[in-house]
Amino acid sequence: MSGAFHMSEVEERDATFARLRTVEHEFNSDTATVIESIEPAPVTAPVVTYDDGKPAVIVTLKHPFSLDGTRIAELHLSPPAFGDVEAVLTREISILDLYARMANVHADVLRAMRWPDMERFSAKAKRLAPTIEVR
Repeated sequence: MSGAFHMSEVEERDATFARLRTVEHEFNSDTATVIESIEPAPVTAPVVTYDDGKPAVIVTLKHPFSLDGTRIAELHLSPPAFGDVEAVLTREISILDLYARMANVHADVLRAMRWPDMERFSAKAKRLAPTIEVR
């Protein structure tokens, strides 16, 4: 260094932001209208199909029922996808949601089950899923 003052990157960034905060912003109504009229494209989740295609465990219900006209007499459990386990760990979904995804049903199906069936179902689901401790 030849005695000249050199600003650090952080100081330069802070100075730039300070200058930008003092600049008056012009409002262009034509641009605003165009921006407001643009709708975001719908996000569609990819469809995953596993080659094995067979459930790891079939749980036959002792108390079958119908939910919205669909008869539920057995549930087919498969091991969870890593993303679903990750979603439980980050609290995006509950354990019940994980189990529903493992059975490829809506969580309301599991909520509608009689306790003895749910107890058997969850015991089998726990054996297929890793031990998950949500904190």
